[in-house]
Amino acid sequence: MSDDVKDVPLIGEWRFLRRVESRMYTLYSTHTSGKIVTLYIHSFKPKRIPDFALNDNSTVSDRLKFYRISCGLMQKEIAAQIGVDRTTYARWENNVLSAYPLDKLTLLAEIFGCKVTDLLDEYNKFLINGQGSYIRNLQKKKSLTRCRLAELMSVSVGRVKDWESERKRVSMKCYVRLMEINK
Repeated sequence: MSDDVKDVPLIGEWRFLRRVESRMYTLYSTHTSGKIVTLYIHSFKPKRIPDFALNDNSTVSDRLKFYRISCGLMQKEIAAQIGVDRTTYARWENNVLSAYPLDKLTLLAEIFGCKVTDLLDEYNKFLINGQGSYIRNLQKKKSLTRCRLAELMSVSVGRVKDWESERKRVSMKCYVRLMEINK
């Protein structure tokens, strides 16, 4: 573009007068007695994509950040699209939570163009795939009674019942113990 960009229409009554530097131009108004203003054109590039490959050890937070940045989106844009506050979404990317709402993860997967399971770590896959059936199958496989499993897990029998019926969510710490028992 040449330094003189006179008579190139911009918006309504405004026209380019001169290019000052790479992204700065002076404009003049055709309807306000030759009023002149300066226009600076901003362009914001998203942060670069993190230098890691997603693997089984990647957390949901890592995955959310990776996909968001890959799509060139900002946290506030994502938050608005899924109906949460930006600070709530930021907490999800900062590994504050261990479990995430499935309805929001489903919306995020649609935005990112991936499957919900691509966003999940092993713990969240365990929760979404049905912790109750996993625990019942583990008891059957290892020939464990509820009482014996409760002892191995250092929890009450009532807690095991709550997990089986999915009235309570298995904590990350207990999930790790369940995986050790299953080995």
